[in-house]
Amino acid sequence: MLAFWIPVFLAVYPGYFSYDAANQWVQYTSGYTMSWHPVVHTMIIGFFSHTLADIIGSENLGIALYIILQMILCSACFTYCIYFLDKYKVSRVVKGIGLLYYTFFPVIVMFVLCSTRDTIFTVMILFSIIFMTEALIDKEKFLKSKFLQFRFILVTFLALIFRNNGIYAYIPFFIIFILAFRKKEILISITIILVLYAEVIGTLYTLLGVYTRTTAKAEAFSVPLQQIARVYNYNYESLTDEEKEKIFLYTTDEQLKEYRPEISDPIKYKVDLKNIGYIEFFKLWLKIGIKNPRNIYRFIFSKYIWVLVS
Repeated sequence: MLAFWIPVFLAVYPGYFSYDAANQWVQYTSGYTMSWHPVVHTMIIGFFSHTLADIIGSENLGIALYIILQMILCSACFTYCIYFLDKYKVSRVVKGIGLLYYTFFPVIVMFVLCSTRDTIFTVMILFSIIFMTEALIDKEKFLKSKFLQFRFILVTFLALIFRNNGIYAYIPFFIIFILAFRKKEILISITIILVLYAEVIGTLYTLLGVYTRTTAKAEAFSVPLQQIARVYNYNYESLTDEEKEKIFLYTTDEQLKEYRPEISDPIKYKVDLKNIGYIEFFKLWLKIGIKNPRNIYRFIFSKYIWVLVS
């Protein structure tokens, strides 16, 4: 994989220092760190792009070194995925398709070479899922091995601290894992993960002087907000007067016209759901979505096309 990624890396050298990286760099250099972005990722990005860059005399080289380490980590993770498939006698065709996908799929390569927190988060998620699957396949082996339990705890903990909303995605997995085993070892492992996570975002962040910024509730509604905005812009005539009136309770015509299929920020940052209520908003979204399924699908499709093209 690395051999085929290197030419792309050289073409985009020093890598994609994009998304929120610039804002994280400002936080690191100013010393005013916010929990809006995963602090551990902010510190890592800042170290390579600022501290190490000052030592070696090149910001580009500092960023490149970070991207190279990330490439190695991603390669190790994807290789382990193929090994996992081979271990459980999956056909060569499936393994071959997996290898080609990890090596050549444009979105994969782009994120491997991108400084966004999502890359490491995804790697840790993938490791965590594989380790959980292996544990479920051979429960006795997992319960008897401290090493297997430790690596599961480690990668899951890292996944949580590399994405602020990762905890919400993991809760169902934790519940299923506990119910599948019904053993104290699993409960202890998950308790350790949650305690470590709580200590980092609580005690450690306080000691480091991290400024806690409350996440806007609209963040949780990014996708439905985008879908409603798309319908408003591309199939306005399908909306009834009552639906338009409800939409205008939390946003405006001018704001909705700032809709961009590739990013939800222009829509979600200035909405106010207080005047409509979450249940009413969900009913409104469901009603509009049922009438406009093609626009919803086009929203999803256009977003992924944008990622591929970019």
